[in-house]
Amino acid sequence: MSIKRLIALLLCAVLILLCVWQITRVPSAYQYVLPAPSLPEEKQPSETENLLTSLADLSQNWTGIIRHYAVTAHASGVSFTGSETDSARLTGEYGSPAALPYRILTAGRTFYDHELENGSQVILLDEQLAIALFRVGDPIGRTVTLGQHAYTVIGVVRHTRGAGEKEAYGAYVPLLSLEKNGIQAETLTIWAKGVDGAGAFSQFKNDMSILAEKGSLYNLSQERARALLPLWLAGSICLMLIVISVFRAFGRLVMRLYRDYLQRLEHCFAVQLVPRLLLYAAISLLALSASIALFYGFTQLLMIMVNIFPEWIPAVPVEINDILFTWWQNVETSAGVIEWRSGEIMTLRKLSSLLRLPCLAFALLFTHAHGMLRSKYHK
Repeated sequence: MSIKRLIALLLCAVLILLCVWQITRVPSAYQYVLPAPSLPEEKQPSETENLLTSLADLSQNWTGIIRHYAVTAHASGVSFTGSETDSARLTGEYGSPAALPYRILTAGRTFYDHELENGSQVILLDEQLAIALFRVGDPIGRTVTLGQHAYTVIGVVRHTRGAGEKEAYGAYVPLLSLEKNGIQAETLTIWAKGVDGAGAFSQFKNDMSILAEKGSLYNLSQERARALLPLWLAGSICLMLIVISVFRAFGRLVMRLYRDYLQRLEHCFAVQLVPRLLLYAAISLLALSASIALFYGFTQLLMIMVNIFPEWIPAVPVEINDILFTWWQNVETSAGVIEWRSGEIMTLRKLSSLLRLPCLAFALLFTHAHGMLRSKYHK
């Protein structure tokens, strides 16, 4: 294998690792994304407050099934004014922080429960936004103006811009403060973290269909696996080649030991060769065990996606009509006319598209290197 191909293989591996690292940073949670309710007219009940009340009623049935839930609202391109003026993504939050992605606090504090429930005018800033607005990284106690309303800075959080994010930084406020101050959000996301093995996703799916009909449902664990499909395919190809090579090497090893035993048998008695025969048998069994273990790992790799996406497996896999019906049913479900997407979904889809090319290149380069090694060995 040439130096250029080896360097290209290493570069592909590095790109794959970077994409996989970003994908695995997406938290395991359930999301239901829907359009944010319009701002209420004067003396009219708030649709957002009614939705939060309905969600609290549904959560009474989640004991032992869903551990935490939260609601976030998102608005992009919001203007912030401190000592300077800049625009960023604004996120309103309500509910348990344990259901939301983990944030690293670099200064100040996070929201208190009563601030979330009352819609207090307090705000968390990303480090970059704090510097852009105040030219300092610790603006605790200062005031940020959104529109005509003042928010007190209570904390600064670290933010790393991910793939698919348009805004370079963002800010976080209590959800109920948005409507109080006339800030229209674009989407509303309901987050939930379930108990493993308790049917949490089915419960969440059923309850969200009762709560609102126009939303888009996501299981971020499945979406992460979907984003890793190019890596799974490339890994399956590479591991299949390794398994084939290992079994061929096992066959050659057994035949070499067998021929060596026959040659020695021409000059020695069979009783004298018993220790050597036992040694050869032990080596053969050890090599066979390693080959079987590698083959088992290959089959488990193939079954990973089957276990994560059981809905793609028809009841009778041998019937072509059942296979086609299941395929079309899943395609139609995933290709709705309108889809509401969260930031996490856009990030995963962007990373998945970025992952395809290096995975394809890695598989092709690995296959080429494998073929060259085989031909060189046979020569």
